[in-house]
Amino acid sequence: MQTARVTVLMTPEKKAAVETRTSHLGVSASEYIRLAVDNYADGEEELLAHLVEELDAAVPAMAASLDRSIAILEESHRYVDGVLREMGASEHDRRRNPRHSENSDFAGAHRSAGSEQSQDRR
Repeated sequence: MQTARVTVLMTPEKKAAVETRTSHLGVSASEYIRLAVDNYADGEEELLAHLVEELDAAVPAMAASLDRSIAILEESHRYVDGVLREMGASEHDRRRNPRHSENSDFAGAHRSAGSEQSQDRR
């Protein structure tokens, strides 16, 4: 690897800060400055500010979408509860699982189909 010399001028306070950091990191001042140059991202703050603006604009739409989804789910639950109520399922059965309800048409049809299949096997 070829190298080139760079002279960096800074205040005594900045030099002391660099020396403190390098001693904590266990690297030389040259290595510290090379790392700083390698990790410097030009325009990163502008990019992050732009991303924050986009997120700020998107969050209200996402929240509204979630609110609409919740409303649809609540309406669906009310509809299913009404259908199960009409079918004669008790509150306990509707909360537990309509497939296992002794009062539901689904359970009766399922039992009938099962007994027909067992008769066919005989």
